[in-house]
Amino acid sequence: KESSRDWMVEAEKIKWWMYLINQALTSHLSKLAVKKDEKGRFFFRPDKSGATRVWRNTKDKPREVAAKKINRLNGATFWVHHAAIIKFRRLGNRFFLMIEPTYLFTSDGEHPFGGQRMGRMVFIWGGRQRNADILRNLIFWTKAIARSENKIRIETGGEPIIVKGVPAIALSNVGVEMDHVRIGSLMSTADNELEEAVQDVEIVEADETENDGDHEE
Repeated sequence: KESSRDWMVEAEKIKWWMYLINQALTSHLSKLAVKKDEKGRFFFRPDKSGATRVWRNTKDKPREVAAKKINRLNGATFWVHHAAIIKFRRLGNRFFLMIEPTYLFTSDGEHPFGGQRMGRMVFIWGGRQRNADILRNLIFWTKAIARSENKIRIETGGEPIIVKGVPAIALSNVGVEMDHVRIGSLMSTADNELEEAVQDVEIVEADETENDGDHEE
């Protein structure tokens, strides 16, 4: 048995420490119907029957987190998922759980589109998100990871990792006037994000088809 504080003063051991706690995090998330892709993004899987997965955190409204959609341009099917980059980060002598909400598109609910196609889909849709949308998704992921408890408890081979269930706060002497949101009303807002994201996917695929045609000519 060794003290984690002793590891934190050694450059090599702190790397091991970060690897171990992120492995524990991955194990924790794997029990939430969440899959990790090769680029480290976590995304919700379809339900066990292969249908749309709906997730609900306590009294919040249910939301689709993995949904099968049809491209109206060519009739092809694809999936759109709520996703996030989630990992522990060290800032100074403190550790934080970083959650960066995003969206992920797959061909069959399991295998993400690759390369520029995925990048353009996420960029176009993510670029339309506002502060309130990002905050809503951040809180959603926090509640899901915490299983709707006040704290996130991640089991390890020894003592559990305990993370506060509220976002870290930083103060700034600049900002945007009147840019604020009430958390209660934020979480009660109807969630049509995946349906809206589909429209962007169709637009992107149409653009790519046109570009391919130009290339062949």
